[in-house]
Amino acid sequence: MTQVGEAIARYHKLIESEPYIDLAWAKALQDKFKTEKLSGRPISPVLRPHFITNRQYAALVKAAESLFSAINRVEHLALANPALLARMQLLPAERMLAQVDPGYSFFSVTGLLDTALNNGSLQFVSHNADAPAGVVYGDMLADLFYDSPPVKEFRKIDWMLIWRT
Repeated sequence: MTQVGEAIARYHKLIESEPYIDLAWAKALQDKFKTEKLSGRPISPVLRPHFITNRQYAALVKAAESLFSAINRVEHLALANPALLARMQLLPAERMLAQVDPGYSFFSVTGLLDTALNNGSLQFVSHNADAPAGVVYGDMLADLFYDSPPVKEFRKIDWMLIWRT
């Protein structure tokens, strides 16, 4: 069994045992989401976070950095080349705003790369440069999941894994 497979099996065994089997912790977690005004509906349809290895996490970080770097280069190229900028079909006001120097080297100071984990494969599914609140939202969700009772119990064992919700 793989390292991730072992972690998943251990976590499943944990939430299928007392005191987690009655799901009171899951209700409390959903209540925390509402208290923190994160959502009026259930956020996660599953009771287990996604597990990835340190190696997968490092590869994900490297790929995200490369992708953000490429996006930044394309933004600079488009603004420097009127023909490329014209192909973007910006409205006059958008073109004017695009020409404003933000005062720092990157056009976007925050960005969110949504990822999907499917059968152990991580893929970027979208990029949101206009949703800085999403970064904070994701951090708040991660903190709440990280501090949930079964995850706290799970963390007592050194699995050498990084988990992401």
